[in-house]
Amino acid sequence: MDINRPRVSSARQHSDPETLRQRAVYGLATRLLQTARNSRLDPDSLRIYLKGLRRRYEAELQVAEATVSMDTEE
Repeated sequence: MDINRPRVSSARQHSDPETLRQRAVYGLATRLLQTARNSRLDPDSLRIYLKGLRRRYEAELQVAEATVSMDTEE
């Protein structure tokens, strides 16, 4: 076995639905923690920012779900 050769092709690894989902969850968690620690936004601005985070997270999950659909069609 060649230890220098990746087990999964890099293109497949980047489009793996579970990887995309985990990346979306990690990104959301990171942004929420940063916001909780450093936010100096007024309540209305914070609400708008958090709604934007939610929309971004949901869009990233849709990409992951679309990848699942494409994988099952093949």
